[in-house]
Amino acid sequence: MAEQIPDTTKKASARIIKEIEKFDNKVSSKTTYQQAFDILMEKWDLELSLEKDGNIVKSSIHKDGNISHSFEWSLKEAWDDKEYDFEWNFIYRTVLEHISKTRMYKRPKVSKRELNAQLKAQAEAEKAAIKQAEKEAKAEEKRKAEEEAKRIAEEKRKAEEKKKAEEAKKQEIANALKGAFSTAGQTSNTTSTGQGNTGTAGNKGNPFGDANSNSYEGGGTGNGHSYNLNGRTLNGGLPTPQYNRNEEGVIVVSIEVNPAGTVVSAKAGALGTTIIDASLRKEAEKAAMKAKFNAIGGTTLQSGTITYRYKLN
Repeated sequence: MAEQIPDTTKKASARIIKEIEKFDNKVSSKTTYQQAFDILMEKWDLELSLEKDGNIVKSSIHKDGNISHSFEWSLKEAWDDKEYDFEWNFIYRTVLEHISKTRMYKRPKVSKRELNAQLKAQAEAEKAAIKQAEKEAKAEEKRKAEEEAKRIAEEKRKAEEKKKAEEAKKQEIANALKGAFSTAGQTSNTTSTGQGNTGTAGNKGNPFGDANSNSYEGGGTGNGHSYNLNGRTLNGGLPTPQYNRNEEGVIVVSIEVNPAGTVVSAKAGALGTTIIDASLRKEAEKAAMKAKFNAIGGTTLQSGTITYRYKLN
């Protein structure tokens, strides 16, 4: 059996046709209630809601989101039990006729005073909105400024911490250097006699030999740095090399000194050297070149050694 469609083909009343003619003067006199309802509800900017509630049908007309009018009908009037649907022709006709008679689709007239009050309220609302936006903008600007100040302060704090750490590291190296070149037992100012037989001026032995040798005199060692140059003495203290590593051992530097007391050559790694670090050896050579000894007669270069002892910090 084919599905039955509710009868919505009944022609609209003359009153309703006239309402449509206000928008369309070519409207057909055969326009149905359903067609009229679709046209007028759109033109009037109205909406209809329906609800079956127990033994009644409730309906409301909405305009601008508000309920403008409500209806209540019995099921006998507005409900078709056979079709199990609303009696649409009844609903269309009743709603349209009511709207047409009451002119509820028209906006109420507003007096000049009311209009001015509305305009004033609107202007005040806009002014308040602008003021609020400015307030929020200032608050945001202040927040960003505070964040920037915090960022700068944090960068400054980190920079100061880094500087302190670097200074502490430098001090640590300086302390290590001081410990490495401790003056305890230093014999740089001790005159070493030449190597030779007891009671005889030194004219024997290897100048790069062991300064502790029991066979010959001279070449004292001690716990610090020392030198051996056939009985010649230092002018001032023994220059110490830069020491930026925590390493323990000995570097023996072979030197040649002219009669004026100036070191003219220095080569690290002589017998007795235990440190192989090239940079430490280079620094030892640089320091040895700065040593100054007493002047003597003659033109011959003298060979000797300077011994540097490094201690762990």
